[in-house]
Amino acid sequence: MPAARITADASGALRVPDEPVIPVVAGDGSGPARWRAARPLLEEAVLRAYEGRRRLHFQELPGGERARRERGDPAPAETVNAFRLHRVGLRGPMAPPPDADGRPVTLDGELREILDLFVAVLPVPAMPGPGAAGSDVVIVREEREDSAAGFEWRAGSSTGFRLSKALEDAAPEILNGLRFGTPEAVDAWLKGRGLLETGIVETGISVRAQSRPGAERLARAVLAVARRLGKRKVTWVHRAELLPLVEGSALVQAMEVFASAGRGAPALEDVRLPAVVAELLAGRRRDGLLAGFSSTATHLQLVLEPGAGGEGLLAAARLNPDTGHGVFEVRGSASLPGDDDDPVGTLRAGELLLRHLGWGEAADRLRQALDAVLASGTATAAAAPVLHALGHAQVREVHGAAFAREVAARL
Repeated sequence: MPAARITADASGALRVPDEPVIPVVAGDGSGPARWRAARPLLEEAVLRAYEGRRRLHFQELPGGERARRERGDPAPAETVNAFRLHRVGLRGPMAPPPDADGRPVTLDGELREILDLFVAVLPVPAMPGPGAAGSDVVIVREEREDSAAGFEWRAGSSTGFRLSKALEDAAPEILNGLRFGTPEAVDAWLKGRGLLETGIVETGISVRAQSRPGAERLARAVLAVARRLGKRKVTWVHRAELLPLVEGSALVQAMEVFASAGRGAPALEDVRLPAVVAELLAGRRRDGLLAGFSSTATHLQLVLEPGAGGEGLLAAARLNPDTGHGVFEVRGSASLPGDDDDPVGTLRAGELLLRHLGWGEAADRLRQALDAVLASGTATAAAAPVLHALGHAQVREVHGAAFAREVAARL
């Protein structure tokens, strides 16, 4: 059967052929080596799960820092168009973008904007081992608004000056409320230090905005993820006590969405960020689905991810449930810790992709093989410290290629 592209109906439900084309950007730094180690395992998991009736056709494409150097564009049109046409794709770790005001062009940013990938699903799986009591935690966060929009301008930049001027004309109370938001405040401080008064306001500005449509569609996406994962309760994590007009309003909309979902829908609880962090640190919250906007979810990631190995061992799914588009990626930048060919994060990204396609048998086979190797005490350089912390009596550290062979033997 020839390779074919994935399509979707008007609701975003995918129509997946038996041999779909999957665009892949291996990434920068260690990305290509990690991809070479993981690719055969993804292909084999599908072939064995479906006895040869299904297979993946990977289409490798340029993107990232190498594409920036060679083509002058980190997000070539052919790559972006392939992800748009085929609905889903895999992305490896990327080098940080050059320092720039505003929002620098990156492959991640272009895919997020063009495909409107407005929600991220971030599993934090419990490593198998003696101390790994409990189940997985899943974070679901908004990706297009709040701090995820990525707009910021440094103090003293031309855009920063223009924005300050616009605020002075349209909403002077904002600048008046800043410690050094007016020429008078700046000069008074300089004079008190015996310095030359300049009357120049230099203020760095970042934009954090949450809209009503954005909050509503995030809540609907969270509800859909909870149902798909079989979660009976969702915890909406917020700072409404600090930002009642922004986060408080978003919380009210989330409550309305869940209240209108009908009988049998997951329950929604709202908990302030400090309380959730305290529960996580104390080990009183070991599983569940935690949802929120990007600035809040970032704090949850900082608490949870180090205990699961952190960058290079974890994966993310960035989705648009309305269209079926999804990008599945290793979490972390190109300078990931551990072996250059460590396949763990890429395999977990592949598992998320397979579940998105509805190929749960292949995803389960891959997850079980990966967990079996880790449970045996065999680990890559990045995973070994986590297994030691969980109480494994004997941890055998191997290079990525050897680890991949161990996983292949258990598929």
